[in-house]
Amino acid sequence: MSYHPPIPRWLLPLLVVALAVAIFLAVWFARRPVVPAVASAEAPVPALLRPAGLIRTAPALALAESAEASAPTPSPNVGPLRPAAERRRLAELERDNAELRRRLDEMLNWIIENIQGRYPLPEAQMKNLRVAPVDTNLLTSEDLIEILRLTPEEVERMDDTFWAVHALLQELADADMIILDDSSPERLHLHSPPYGLDGAEASAVLYDELLATLGKARFARFLQISADELNRQFDYFGDRDRILDFQLLTSDSGDAALFIADETAVQDPDDPMLQHISGTERVVDALPPEYAAFADRLPPLLAPFAE
Repeated sequence: MSYHPPIPRWLLPLLVVALAVAIFLAVWFARRPVVPAVASAEAPVPALLRPAGLIRTAPALALAESAEASAPTPSPNVGPLRPAAERRRLAELERDNAELRRRLDEMLNWIIENIQGRYPLPEAQMKNLRVAPVDTNLLTSEDLIEILRLTPEEVERMDDTFWAVHALLQELADADMIILDDSSPERLHLHSPPYGLDGAEASAVLYDELLATLGKARFARFLQISADELNRQFDYFGDRDRILDFQLLTSDSGDAALFIADETAVQDPDDPMLQHISGTERVVDALPPEYAAFADRLPPLLAPFAE
């Protein structure tokens, strides 16, 4: 059995308008009066009847041809006169037709401006859509604003919520941060253990505020397309184990750089014996913005990279 996704609600008004236009055109063409054809100026003129046995002499033939040449030629635009009521009705129909064309042009222009390039995604495919809820500045992402059709007031409210909850999570992580023994003046090695209980409370605060802002329908859609990315961008709400390593690298020419290794282990929700480990390694000339919270912990030889 084939699956037909439901028609999006925003498309229903367009279908109603198109149906109304089709009905109007059908009625208009059915009631349109039939216009008699205008006689063509090039229709053949019947030849002059000649009495049997009549032979024209040259002067008589010339006189007949002169008379035919001087006869008035019928105008091709002259047709049978219509009654005044019919002419008025025809003028009204022409005006109505012009107004209808204008409205159709406006509707087509609106469709081109508002729908061009936007194709409804089948509901069954929504589970495959992944949208980051915030950008690198912890502000509501443009993709999320467009998909959920957020108003400026809603965007401002969500920005404040994301900022506040992320700051709270950072404080919880810093409170339990452990500096490992192999740290040195050229290296900062950190272990951030899980803080799942406190992180769950922060998660509840965030979700309650998002539900109040978006409403049930859009909040459900938000969870469907952004829940996984939200967990990743918000440190899995403490339900993870994280290792951070900052080291000073010096080249043979004496140039210095900062090496950063970031590794996170997350417990699989369905298998307690399985962990998902992800990590990154990079060499930079300055401390990236996402690591600004660790700037105060850097040893003196690494501190210049945070300036």
